[in-house]
Amino acid sequence: MSGLPEPGRGVAARVTDHLVLRTIDGAADLLVEELRAMPSVHSIHQTSAETVYCVLDGPLDELAACALYSTVAVRDLDGSLRTGVLSTLPPPIRFRVGADDPVRRRELITATAQRSGWLNRPCDWDVNLTDGVVEYGPLSWTRRFGRPERLPWSTNLIVAEVLVRLAKIHPASRVLDPFCGTGTILRSVRRRVPTATVLGLDHDPNALTLAARDGFPLVRGTAEALPVASGSLERVVANLPFGKQVGSHRANQRLYPAFLRELDRVLTAHGRAVLLTEDKRTLLAAVDRRPTLKVVRQRLLRYNGATPTVYILGRSRTPLRPARPRNQIDATNRSTAGVYVRAGARVGHRCHHLAGPWIDLGHGIARSRTAGEHALTPACAFRPACAFGPADASPSTTSARTEARDQARRRSPRKRVWRSVRPRMTPALPALPALPALPALPAPERIAGRAVGRRAGGSGGAAGRGDARD
Repeated sequence: MSGLPEPGRGVAARVTDHLVLRTIDGAADLLVEELRAMPSVHSIHQTSAETVYCVLDGPLDELAACALYSTVAVRDLDGSLRTGVLSTLPPPIRFRVGADDPVRRRELITATAQRSGWLNRPCDWDVNLTDGVVEYGPLSWTRRFGRPERLPWSTNLIVAEVLVRLAKIHPASRVLDPFCGTGTILRSVRRRVPTATVLGLDHDPNALTLAARDGFPLVRGTAEALPVASGSLERVVANLPFGKQVGSHRANQRLYPAFLRELDRVLTAHGRAVLLTEDKRTLLAAVDRRPTLKVVRQRLLRYNGATPTVYILGRSRTPLRPARPRNQIDATNRSTAGVYVRAGARVGHRCHHLAGPWIDLGHGIARSRTAGEHALTPACAFRPACAFGPADASPSTTSARTEARDQARRRSPRKRVWRSVRPRMTPALPALPALPALPALPAPERIAGRAVGRRAGGSGGAAGRGDARD
């Protein structure tokens, strides 16, 4: 027995155990990635949307420092009592039973106490027994990191850790949470990147009072008018109001566009924003109206009956050049005022997923409601397309149009995708066969005789008809 770990040594003891870690749906892959970086953890694989299996062979310190899981359960109770995590607990082990049925709970308490000699301590427990699962209490989330001050609408603890990891915060980053509440996300940022500069903002004084206990720099204000300088933040991480417990859908329709306008102002050129919301259509509609922001990635989460989505926003690298005012364009090219084309692409390819005075010569952008409203990829260079006038343009305009078309053809030798600007000539029709000769007309006297007979007969008929009328 000398090779076995001594009981009650705590998380610093070296153990060998088969464990199941529980997280939220949508964060299991992040947990697997973090476990693979630990030398003492191996044989890692995801068993369900919310659980990850692993084998621990070493001290508990590395596993205890990971904040992406809420509870740890043991696979083999007897093996864990000999060499696993349960062997680190001082005897007698204190337990509780999480069964909902009171009769079933009483039966389990009695059987466990008689078989193992454990003590039932519902308020001060080391092992939680729930539906055949044995959870190790010292590795629960609140035991490792403390029980934070919270409100009913505060951010889920695991969700806050997910948001911080998706933000990819650097040691010198300046981070803002414009809806900080009690500071759940701010605590995650400080735990993950202690050297980052954080700032919390909220309009609720009660929430700020709770958040101030952790010593964060806090400001009372609204997200529609952020009290920071333009281009001064590398990261913005926020749990937006869902419009259920906090706010409403109608209020979000005003809040989200105003917040994104401020977000566009305060982010640096390479800044990133990580936003969580369940009012997804409202946020996406607001992002579509911001030409310099775009959704880089998104991740669906499921927890406690909610299904919010994490949206990662970044900068659109090359915005459109604004159209010149109509009064600055000469009369020859006035019909094409504000029209832009992509240099080096073919004329004729037209996109219809956007609206406005834009023509696409390749693939990427087509039309925009207002000048400079949509953003493009870095390779998109645009030039005015005033040379492309209407069909009845002057000779000078037609010549410029032909020259621009030839330049586009040389720069982009790809196959045309729609139709050519130059109308195709119809091929010449084959010559028709000669018609057969018409028959000769009868002699003139014969025609005259017949005509005289007809006139005579006609007169007689007319006279007869006239006699009848008399």
